[in-house]
Amino acid sequence: MKKHIEDILRCFPEIIVVFDENCKIRFVNKAFERIFGKSQESVLEKLIGECHLPFPEQIAFLEKQLLKYSQVELKDSCKWGELPAVTFQVFPDSALLKNIYNQVDSLSTVHLDHLSFSYRFFKATGDKGIEPWIGLLLRETTNENFLRDQLVVAEKIAGLSSFASGIAHELNNPLQSIIAFADAITNESELPKSKEYARKILDGANNMKLKILDTIGSIRSLAHAAPEDVNVIDILNSSIETALAEFGATEIDVIKNFEVSQKIKACPNEIRQIFNVLVSNAIGVMDGKGQLNISSVRASSGNTILQIQDTGPGIPRECITRVFDPFFTTKGSVGTGLGLNIVYRLVEKNGGRIDVFSPPDEGTTFIITLPAE
Repeated sequence: MKKHIEDILRCFPEIIVVFDENCKIRFVNKAFERIFGKSQESVLEKLIGECHLPFPEQIAFLEKQLLKYSQVELKDSCKWGELPAVTFQVFPDSALLKNIYNQVDSLSTVHLDHLSFSYRFFKATGDKGIEPWIGLLLRETTNENFLRDQLVVAEKIAGLSSFASGIAHELNNPLQSIIAFADAITNESELPKSKEYARKILDGANNMKLKILDTIGSIRSLAHAAPEDVNVIDILNSSIETALAEFGATEIDVIKNFEVSQKIKACPNEIRQIFNVLVSNAIGVMDGKGQLNISSVRASSGNTILQIQDTGPGIPRECITRVFDPFFTTKGSVGTGLGLNIVYRLVEKNGGRIDVFSPPDEGTTFIITLPAE
């Protein structure tokens, strides 16, 4: 039985080295001989640092870790049989390698030339079943490390793709309004109206500039602009006008119920992004015809509460809990799934809250609560 088990250990595909209580080598397998180019006979009864193995720096490191392990784990071991039941016996008549991977007392990585290995020290018993010996398992992880590195690269690429999609989504709305008003100028003969359209084009271009600057600021990890007094009604009116021009929505009735001059402390561009997405989505889902109800009130707490309600098809019940998830969209290939996620994060960043309701056949309502300060 002893010979049979030793033959199995010798053929084990991962490197196994067993040290006695004096940290001298008592057993190595064929995997060790293949990697280090030394036979078992040439290293027996020697300290690993005395074997003249290749990769001297890595061997010195492993020897240092072995000494630490022996001093910490095997210290004051009076009766080896009283140690935890999960042990690895070198020449036992018990189950071979039972739970060896569950008995991990040290786990790290060493590099031998172009190969990477994770190493594990584990408690073992000697040939008499008494001595506190130590086992070292070296498992090659080169391919695993390569795949992990590839996964990291893939995640970075996916992150860049998401980031680019977010930028495109943020710039699309003002760009569409610029295009719409520029087209209106070409068909307008009255100078005052042309000037008004030109002003709106300028506003849209400045909006895009702010988005680009904000994106650059995020990349450089600079602080966002300090909060300032923001008139939410003015920004909301601008978002409504922009979205109507973007969709050419001449058959959508906009019902407004605003309290006069509602100001909050916030970043104006972030509030503009919130309203642009919500109003644009509301008008877009009505397919050119319907009613958009927008109201705002000042609560007794001083918070501003805004409601944006459309008469579109609504959000399916099974989707309502996912509308703020990144990359979730009900628009198919047309949507990026980032708009409402951006809204949610910006509302939260400004200390607010957003809720959504969509009863069957009654459209969709978003309620945004923004604090005064």
